[in-house]
Amino acid sequence: MGRRGLLAQLIGYGRPARTLELAGLPLLAVGLVLLALAGSLSSLTLLLVATVIAGIGQGLAFLGGLTAVNEAAPVGRRADVLSTFYVIIYLGVGLPIIGVGVLATVAGLLAAVQYFACAVAVLCLAVLLILARTRHPASAAAPPALSGSTAD
Repeated sequence: MGRRGLLAQLIGYGRPARTLELAGLPLLAVGLVLLALAGSLSSLTLLLVATVIAGIGQGLAFLGGLTAVNEAAPVGRRADVLSTFYVIIYLGVGLPIIGVGVLATVAGLLAAVQYFACAVAVLCLAVLLILARTRHPASAAAPPALSGSTAD
């Protein structure tokens, strides 16, 4: 993952999953768009800024997903559910790399990375919109006036 993602996870530890996801997804999307732009501009500075932003966003989004899965998993099946989560994460990391490699043979490496980064940024924003429109499970259980808290 990298130091930035690890640092983000250490800072985000203990926070609600939804908060982590709502903070991480837009950062990841911005970092990926900046990555694509850095390639077009041949800017090392922009590349470094993009990797810091994307790394923090990825770390927060990953921790949010892991926290959500951990909270939702039945106690007796938590190890099974978490190991499945990790398998899906590894597939989600490995298969796109192969796809970018195949696309690079046709479109070139820079174009393949740019297409992939922009596609994943759009997916991050789509998931962010879905999360923002979905009621938080805790707030769905009680009316806002009785829950004593506001949205994450």
